Amino acid sequence: MKLVLMISSVAAVIGLAVPAHADDTDDAFLASLNSAGFTYNDPAQVIQAGHYVCSAAGSGTAMAD
Repeated sequence: MKLVLMISSVAAVIGLAVPAHADDTDDAFLASLNSAGFTYNDPAQVIQAGHYVCSAAGSGTAMAD
């Protein structure tokens, strides 16, 4: 269920994301999404959304199960 929430969060912030610069961790994140069958138009937006979700979770933002 948390995976669904994370993916939903990523999708929700893609429209608000700003371009990001990829590193090895970002590349691994994109590879995980690709291997899970997720598609996207702009990798930079997906990376930014992932950073947002990680930051929110790391700062104690409650995530519903």
